[in-house]
Amino acid sequence: MNQIPFYHQSHACAEQQGQLKEWEASREADEQFVDEVERRADESLSGHEIGELVDDLIRNYGLERAMIMLARTVQFRARDKQISNHVREHAAKLLLASNEEEEPIDPCIYPHKLPPRIADALYRQAAVRLDEQENIIEEQENEDEAEQEI
Repeated sequence: MNQIPFYHQSHACAEQQGQLKEWEASREADEQFVDEVERRADESLSGHEIGELVDDLIRNYGLERAMIMLARTVQFRARDKQISNHVREHAAKLLLASNEEEEPIDPCIYPHKLPPRIADALYRQAAVRLDEQENIIEEQENEDEAEQEI
C-alpha cells in the first residue's frame, strides 16, 4: 500500500481524466488505512504504542496518506474537546495545502471510531515524523548545493 499514491481528485475528475484505476487503488488504500487504525487504536494506548502505530501506518501506507487521513479525522472530529486547537489548525492547513483543486473531501473515509484523544495523539506523532522528513530533505538539499559550489 505504501507504493500507491494518494489520489487527491474526486471520482468525477478521475473519470474525466481516465484515471479511475488510480482513484480506486487510492480509495482502497484509504479504506485499509481506516480499518487498521480502527482495529489497533483505543483509549488504552500508551505514548510508546501510539508512536509504534504511527510508524507502522507510515511504513504501510506512506507519510502523505497517513497525514491526510489523520488530518481528515481531525477535521471531521473537530468539535471533540480532546482534540487540541494546535492540532486542528495544523490539520486544516495541511488539508488546504494538499487539496489545491478544492475538491470536496469525502466525509465517509476517515476513522470514525477513533477516540478523540487518540486522534489528537496520532496526528501529533505523525506531524513530528513529517517535520523530521522535511528536515532531512532540507539538509540533503543544502548538502547538494554545497557540493555544487565546490
